[in-house]
Amino acid sequence: MLAVVCVAGLSLAGCEDLYRQEVAHQRVEDFSVSVQAETTRAVPGPEMGLDDFVTVVLRHNPELAGARRQVEAAEAHMSERRAALMPQVRLEAEATTTEQRVRSTTNESFSPDQDATSRENYEATLSISQAVLDGPALADLRTAQAQLDGRVAELADAEQTTIDTTLQLYLSVVEAYERYRLAQAEVGFFSHLAEEEDARVSAGEMRSARAVGTRAELARARTAAISASQDFMSRRNELCRIAQAQACPRVGAMSIGGALPRPVPLSDAERMRIADSPAQRALLSSLEVANREIDRAVSERLPRVTARIEFERRRQVGDTVFTASSDIEEIRAGVYVDWLLFSSGRVTAARDRRVAEAQSAVERIRSERNVQLNQLESADASLLALWRNDAALRELVSLRREAVSQARRERDAGQLTDLAVRELEMELARNEVGLSAVRRNYLLALVARHRATGTLDEGVITLIHRLTSAPRASDNQIAAALRR
Repeated sequence: MLAVVCVAGLSLAGCEDLYRQEVAHQRVEDFSVSVQAETTRAVPGPEMGLDDFVTVVLRHNPELAGARRQVEAAEAHMSERRAALMPQVRLEAEATTTEQRVRSTTNESFSPDQDATSRENYEATLSISQAVLDGPALADLRTAQAQLDGRVAELADAEQTTIDTTLQLYLSVVEAYERYRLAQAEVGFFSHLAEEEDARVSAGEMRSARAVGTRAELARARTAAISASQDFMSRRNELCRIAQAQACPRVGAMSIGGALPRPVPLSDAERMRIADSPAQRALLSSLEVANREIDRAVSERLPRVTARIEFERRRQVGDTVFTASSDIEEIRAGVYVDWLLFSSGRVTAARDRRVAEAQSAVERIRSERNVQLNQLESADASLLALWRNDAALRELVSLRREAVSQARRERDAGQLTDLAVRELEMELARNEVGLSAVRRNYLLALVARHRATGTLDEGVITLIHRLTSAPRASDNQIAAALRR
């Protein structure tokens, strides 16, 4: 009866596991349906600051969610490998019922066609085992630890990549707005100039052929305004979509007042930080995995030693009426050795394959480190050049503003025409947009410098937000250029 209860318990446990698997599968299916439904939703979320927006992107990015699941899977695999070195308890049970009727026999103790006999036999064994020496299992544990470290580093690198992508897309929206602003300034100037030239042509003071060039410039400026407006709206929508429609950032114009932070000279310590960047840590973990796989291959030649204690209870009534019955209890303790003495070169081939994989990982690490170092050096050189260019352009913009102010005073006094003032205003707009481009490239170089060392953080995001918070035209005003 005990055996029957044990078997029933094990069966129910198996059914429970099966049920849990079905529930988990159903949850995955439900999740896929919900994701499909979310992709059809196009309503943008509320506007917020750049730092809060980056936080939302990191929280809802599907690739990061997948990387986090990979970390969880690696942690579970680590626990699985560790448990393989812990004591293992196993219960095996078997119960049989035999129904027997004697049809014919030469044994005088029995008569043919007597009533059927029923016999119940059971056997239950409880075993406790502990690995004493298991090189492959220990190597698997170390491999799982290296894989976990790699998954954590890959998650950190994926976060850096997501921040990098978000900031670059954000600055591309700022760039599209600056092009729109310049195009609008040109449209205003050439519209006024075309009106004056048309009046002069009508008065016979100017040949119409000369006015054609101005109208061509006006058409070019209007086309540029439409293109920039469309580009701005497209990039802004793309920026909102990377947050899975949870939020949109407030995108301002580039602030051109005040000096940019002077770039800190590139130091050896910063160069060394490349080796500790998430991308490098992920590659180093892949090398560690390859080395542990080498240990795993070599450990196949070592004996596996396991200590085991078994408790067994058997009740045998007899398979037939002719055999005796017995009720037995046994306790067995022993050491089991499993030693692979000859593998026809399989172990050696496996070791050589993993050595080649480790060497390949070393080359990838060296190549990626050189790429990151080149990016760091290029970004450092660009930062200093852009910082100096910014100082020169700020002085130029200051002089242009002073000239515009003086021209407006002279216009009010009747000493200068309105067209001359508008021309100076357009040149000022061009210089301001040029200064904005320099500052945007400065921020892009700063992002690239921090990305190379894996240190894109809140400080970089805050600086970008501070330098792109100037007032700008509203989205409705920009979109209106598409309807003209």
